[in-house]
Amino acid sequence: MFYDKDLVRNQVETLVNVASKILFAKNEVRYEIKGEEMDELYNELKKLIAERKFGDGEDLIFDNFDISNDDYIVLAIDYYHMLNEFEDDVLEEADFEREEIRDGLKDFMKKCGIPEDAMTV
Repeated sequence: MFYDKDLVRNQVETLVNVASKILFAKNEVRYEIKGEEMDELYNELKKLIAERKFGDGEDLIFDNFDISNDDYIVLAIDYYHMLNEFEDDVLEEADFEREEIRDGLKDFMKKCGIPEDAMTV
């Protein structure tokens, strides 16, 4: 089935904004290093991104899921935003599709209690 990769990229960006708005009442959120424990997870995710191990990073996000930690949630949303910034050829070389970014972010949003109808993009 043919589809426009830019459409999926835009869907991910919209979902990032929806999650940011619903969970934090902000148009967008980005993780900032604070010298705390969560920075270790952030650094590990950045390392996996640099190594183009996007699936491993996603596994790390879900393995460490903590709905009670706002920094964690911001970090996870930012992870998907960072992945979405890559060009399609980089994602494909890493054996990761843009649709996986969208679907992973949707799964994360569901775990955060965001209703599916809020994710219709």
